[in-house]
Amino acid sequence: MTLDESSSTVVIAELKWIRKTVRPAEIPDRDADVLKGIVQLQFIKAFLTANPDYLHARGRLPRPLDQYGRAQYLLVARDHWRWVEQDGGIAIVEFEPFARLLEQSETLRGAVDELPTYDWLPVEGRDFRVQYDKATANGVTIESPVFYYTTPA
Repeated sequence: MTLDESSSTVVIAELKWIRKTVRPAEIPDRDADVLKGIVQLQFIKAFLTANPDYLHARGRLPRPLDQYGRAQYLLVARDHWRWVEQDGGIAIVEFEPFARLLEQSETLRGAVDELPTYDWLPVEGRDFRVQYDKATANGVTIESPVFYYTTPA
């Protein structure tokens, strides 16, 4: 949980540091872990909405949750990210942009407002380019797309 009294913002986050996949067959299991985190956040949000004084009564917040202007629930994923549509204040973000925006924004609300726009996601032509490269071995040529990082201007 992160709090910024000056911008009346509370972030309740769950970090999912999921081992990178080695084989494509592992992707559904990693996706299931991410979705489990979303379901957990839905339960947490439902509980805190029904019990806004819960964190305050335990000394975790200076005032009840419903007295803050913004409460954002985030699943912060690392090493495996799956698109999950935002739903009622619950969103998924990637760890590196999350950490970078927290560091760069003057207020927590500024970071929280920017994260769910997904402007931090890479864009072809801006952040990377795709080029089809050929590789030949023993007279057999394979052409496949290769993603290249684009150096900022």
